Amino acid sequence: MIFGKTIKIFLIDGDPNGRMSCELSNWSGKAYKIPRIKIKDCFSDDFIFTSPSTAAVIVMGRNANGLTEWKTKTGKTLKEVESNEKVLTPKK
Repeated sequence: MIFGKTIKIFLIDGDPNGRMSCELSNWSGKAYKIPRIKIKDCFSDDFIFTSPSTAAVIVMGRNANGLTEWKTKTGKTLKEVESNEKVLTPKK
């Protein structure tokens, strides 16, 4: 049996072609639809993301794994950097 779901859509700018925030019933997350030309308006201040992947999705505009997309100047991925830090951190 298939059950229906409710999606609440809030038009942030009051324009159906503008920014939207969406909530799905029985889901604790929130989704945003932001046209590319409006992204700079959304992040004019520093913003702390809850995960490296969420930040990568916003910056790249597509699905992304932040652990492999974010790289240092020398080309090391975030996953490699974190892995090296765990090896170097002494156990208590």
